[in-house]
Amino acid sequence: MVTFQVEAENVKTWLWEYSKDNGKKWAKASSGTTGYNTPTLTVKKLSKTNINYLYHVKMTGLDGEVLISNEVSVKPPEKLPVENIVQPKDQKGDIGGSVTFQVEAENVKEWLWEYSKDNGKKWAKASS
Repeated sequence: MVTFQVEAENVKTWLWEYSKDNGKKWAKASSGTTGYNTPTLTVKKLSKTNINYLYHVKMTGLDGEVLISNEVSVKPPEKLPVENIVQPKDQKGDIGGSVTFQVEAENVKEWLWEYSKDNGKKWAKASS
């Protein structure tokens, strides 16, 4: 979650917008946010999709003049946590046959399968 805030006086309406193409096109920032029509916008869940979006707020003054704030963005952290993990499941197989294990996760830099012959006391790198 991230929050952007702007301060201004004599504002009649606020409208936060986002751009996913570096400012070429702008759209109302109502999906996945709160406060898109207030001085404070909260982006509820950051993802690979929206983490590099640009945001600005259009402010309509009491006199009808429209002002647009500076653009702001969310910079991705240097290291993203591994998320959305789907653990592998036990498999049945015949001697001499093969089995396939599958795991799913986001933000994984490298995968390394290991195996243990002694109920998890020692582990060795699995090879293909």
